[in-house]
Amino acid sequence: MEGIRLSKNCITTFSGDVVSLELVSPFDISNCDITWKSDDESICFIRDFKTHGKPIFSDGVLLVMMKEGKTAVTASFDGKEYQCEISVNDIKKASKKDKLNHYFMDFHIHTSMNHN
Repeated sequence: MEGIRLSKNCITTFSGDVVSLELVSPFDISNCDITWKSDDESICFIRDFKTHGKPIFSDGVLLVMMKEGKTAVTASFDGKEYQCEISVNDIKKASKKDKLNHYFMDFHIHTSMNHN
């Protein structure tokens, strides 16, 4: 079957993010059997919403980014595999000093505004 592809070839995001990934086709594949696999589910967990054998989100999945790292997600359909490379970055948390500086800057902006 020609014209089938993933909606994304690579994803770069942050831990805690949820991203959709679909198998895109020029014809209806919503009732077809698509198998999804993550090379490392500790980095990227696949949520496919299958209930009683029928997926609710039929031609795609949601990817839950669990922690920093690199992995790949593969969709298998009609004897072919389609792969998406995943890069998950850790979220950088602001230090106490950065939070305080943000507060002071915000306070300064509000108090120095010219209110007519």
